[in-house]
Amino acid sequence: MGEPLGFLEGRDAYSLIKTVKAFGAYTGVVSQMPWLHRIFQDNPLMRKTKPSPFMKVVRRTVESRLEKPDLEGQVRPDLLAHFIATHQDHSDMDRRQVLISTSGNLIAGGLSPGKTFNEICYFLATNLPAQDRLLHELKEARCTYPTSYEEVRHLGYLEGTIKEALRLHSSTSFNLQRVTGPHGLDLPNGVYIPPRTNIGSPAGAINQDPRVFGADAEAYKPERWMQAKDESFEKYIERRKVMERTELSFGQGSRTCIGKTIALMEMFKAVATLVGQFRFEPVD
Repeated sequence: MGEPLGFLEGRDAYSLIKTVKAFGAYTGVVSQMPWLHRIFQDNPLMRKTKPSPFMKVVRRTVESRLEKPDLEGQVRPDLLAHFIATHQDHSDMDRRQVLISTSGNLIAGGLSPGKTFNEICYFLATNLPAQDRLLHELKEARCTYPTSYEEVRHLGYLEGTIKEALRLHSSTSFNLQRVTGPHGLDLPNGVYIPPRTNIGSPAGAINQDPRVFGADAEAYKPERWMQAKDESFEKYIERRKVMERTELSFGQGSRTCIGKTIALMEMFKAVATLVGQFRFEPVD
């Protein structure tokens, strides 16, 4: 929204992290039993009537910026500026949608990548050879700091460092549900699932499937995403495509996270900038 909320001061601004954790626990249960939502959140007797302190701040900022957009005066427009520009150019995006888009991006686009970034730092601190190899790659690329995305987007080991952390740390631990088609579904092990049946599997289980990621699927191995020395280019591309289609950190198909490209850009830039200047080591 163009200004810090207070998290960099070492506090949970507006108890947002606490609220998101509680919502995640709620979603984990309700996503598997949707009828519970009608009893709790969709029940007029249980529904909150007062907006949270966080939503009050978002609403106040959005309304202020809508009154004085000043789109031309911003050197680096933030996401809210883009939402306001869309609101001005397209009548079907009303003020309420600007508010929803702003709050949604702050939560989904801030806390989820933040958790993943924390895992990346953990894996690098506990796998010092991987951290050293990444630093060597950054030095060879002669990166400047803070790095630009164009500088690092093609660095293979950096990409592997991030993809492995995403693969081993799934932000969604509950089932990603789908409905079987009109003819049902025949599983490879011979089990038949009838038509119109809700099925699902946690992304974390699929992301560590040894049939796709190898016998060491539970290990942090950034080079997994790179071409091996004794592997032909054709075999590598085939193996890489299977891993890309299987890995579900951002979902797949029409349900892919719409913020995927922005999140990856943030991680590429932040990881390269920090590893290029600091060394992560485990404490105690």
